[in-house]
Amino acid sequence: MEINEKNGVPCSNADTVRLYQSIYQNAQLGMGSAAKLLSYCANDKLTEILTGQQRGYTAILRDAANSLALSGIRPVGLKAAEKIKTCLVIHCATANDCDHSHIAALMIMGTTKRCIVGAKQKRLYTCASDNSQALMERLLRFQDASCRTLREFL
Repeated sequence: MEINEKNGVPCSNADTVRLYQSIYQNAQLGMGSAAKLLSYCANDKLTEILTGQQRGYTAILRDAANSLALSGIRPVGLKAAEKIKTCLVIHCATANDCDHSHIAALMIMGTTKRCIVGAKQKRLYTCASDNSQALMERLLRFQDASCRTLREFL
């Protein structure tokens, strides 16, 4: 068993796998939310931003999946109930008000929640590999930049 150089705690591959799984699920949720909100979006500039976010989440998701595959582990995505819940929340939230500021606010709220969860996961799995920590940091920076970009529509 390896020893983590940062804090001297024994490390296992389990923290790395859990962090990659968390990244995978976080990116999957962001990608799915952006795709669902795109179907309600009529503003060209917001459509372009959401499409870019969808591509960014897809790239991070692929990196996490590839890293897991190299370890011989199959990525575990969101459960069907979580996907349905996300679709239902978006559908209900856009039922009465579907203007571009409301769509941007929904994406900002979802991204902020995912960012908080990601930061907690990063802190929880301190023994994870440097590559997995770097990918989580990339995801958190991407989410922060996404929120800043979407604020102009509020």
